[in-house]
Amino acid sequence: ERFAAPTPVAPVIPASRRRPWGVAAGIVIAPALAGIGGAVALPRANTPPPVVIQPRVLAVGGTGQEAYPTISAAIAAARAGDTVEVPIGEYHEQVELKSGVTVRSRVPREAVLLARVVADNVRDARLSGFRIHGPQEGAASGIEISNSGVELDDNEIEGAQTGIQI
Repeated sequence: ERFAAPTPVAPVIPASRRRPWGVAAGIVIAPALAGIGGAVALPRANTPPPVVIQPRVLAVGGTGQEAYPTISAAIAAARAGDTVEVPIGEYHEQVELKSGVTVRSRVPREAVLLARVVADNVRDARLSGFRIHGPQEGAASGIEISNSGVELDDNEIEGAQTGIQI
């Protein structure tokens, strides 16, 4: 693709020089341009801009539209680019990371996970600022990563035989 000849681009004709032949379904039909046989359809100037989805911060606990009762509920509602923010406290649920979603402790290492974290077939996820204790002393692993691309930062793992199993 890098070495292929460039695709020819039709020249843009200023509105003052266009001679439309007719209008149909919001498209102006212009006369044939040099080098291109037939008519060319040019979009009207009032085409709406593309829709841009803004990333959100989904809060665990609290109140409000973006507040969720558990970390898992917030992750389930999150879409790529969103951040799940977890306040200070202890959480007894297994956390399953989701592609494109950041899960972070509001205050570094003050949100404590008393279960393991799992990433299975996940891309571009991030886990940041947690203290992770195995569900019981001597648990197999604090974080299990399988076939995934995950960023882990500022986490502390204790009470597991293996901190991170990849």
